[in-house]
Amino acid sequence: MPAQNDREYFLRRARQEREIANRAEDNAVALAHSRMADTYERRARELEYGAREMSTLLEGRSVAIQ
Repeated sequence: MPAQNDREYFLRRARQEREIANRAEDNAVALAHSRMADTYERRARELEYGAREMSTLLEGRSVAIQ
């Protein structure tokens, strides 16, 4: 399932960016990595939401066809 693999990738990258942000000694660097983590988490949520929407649409279509 490609969407799940993409979601896992984005969540993994978000964790990595949070770790880098937490270790950063420079506030600007920490902020940059925190923002990257936020972006990765948003992308993961978008994929999850899109997958749920697609599932709902497909379920509705199969009911309509029966």
